[in-house]
Amino acid sequence: MKDRIILSMIILLGTVFGVCIYAYAANSTANSVVVKNHQIVKGEDIWNNFKKNTSDGRSDSIHIIMDEDGKLYNNELSFDGAYFQYHSEMESKMYKRKYLLDLKGEVPVAKTVTRWVVLADQKYTLNELINSVTSNDSGDWLDFDIIFLD
Repeated sequence: MKDRIILSMIILLGTVFGVCIYAYAANSTANSVVVKNHQIVKGEDIWNNFKKNTSDGRSDSIHIIMDEDGKLYNNELSFDGAYFQYHSEMESKMYKRKYLLDLKGEVPVAKTVTRWVVLADQKYTLNELINSVTSNDSGDWLDFDIIFLD
């Protein structure tokens, strides 16, 4: 009985701690976008402002907090006036590309709406990106880095 109480307390404290960390991460950084289940759940206005600033050629940066099954990853996306740089804590990688593509549209076969946010050195359409990842022909594969998919 005593072991069950201790185990219950540990689980409860772990849950409370996880919720507190999530709330802190989601609210403590003023320039943050939170992505959960591949969708922006907080900070769409920050995201849109970042896209406007960078499309106007102005330097800017934002934090993208990725919630992957309750585990939080703090990533950073910045623009220096010429290139986008994305530091992915989740993958422990840094990406540097010329374009930020935020593309939304219908997947032809599935008839569902999807959103792809990627970095690339060329501009691509959503259909070109989808074809790139679904094709068996290596000639169709494109060079890009996924930030998130919806």
